[in-house]
Amino acid sequence: MGTDKMKLFPADKIIIVYLLITAFVMILPSVKDFNVGSGLLIKALFVTGIFLIAYFDSKYKSKTSSFIHLFYPLTLLGYFYGETAL
Repeated sequence: MGTDKMKLFPADKIIIVYLLITAFVMILPSVKDFNVGSGLLIKALFVTGIFLIAYFDSKYKSKTSSFIHLFYPLTLLGYFYGETAL
């Protein structure tokens, strides 16, 4: 077993800040081009998932949990690209 203190990597922090900023922009009155509720739910699920990945990596230190914690940001590239594509 690893330590019980959860460690967020810099990529975790950047992704969380990005999700929070885009969530804030979504709730602005001038931006109503899409379903705000589902967009906020997806962002909340991503943030929850990031915290769970970081927690399990800290609690159950293994090669698998470390691999997932290091490389999950790559799986989000498709979502971020589609969200920011012009």
